Amino acid sequence: MWRIPSDEDAVRMHVLTTSEEQQYFKRAGKHRDLHDLGRLMLNQGPRPDELVSLPKTDVDLGVPEDVHPKRKISCHAAKA
Repeated sequence: MWRIPSDEDAVRMHVLTTSEEQQYFKRAGKHRDLHDLGRLMLNQGPRPDELVSLPKTDVDLGVPEDVHPKRKISCHAAKA
């Protein structure tokens, strides 16, 4: 039997405004780990739980402008 699609499992995202991003990094600047976590999320697109589960040895933070994980992180869309 045909079912009407449900939004029960829908993923809702809040995309940061430029102002929200600036506020975050202003506050996170006092906490290096939060700053780096935010940069990785914005630059690479993984979810927070994917980043915090990475061992530090799998992340190369050598050049702040080119922050990237050493191994591929699966994204939510790829799991669907």
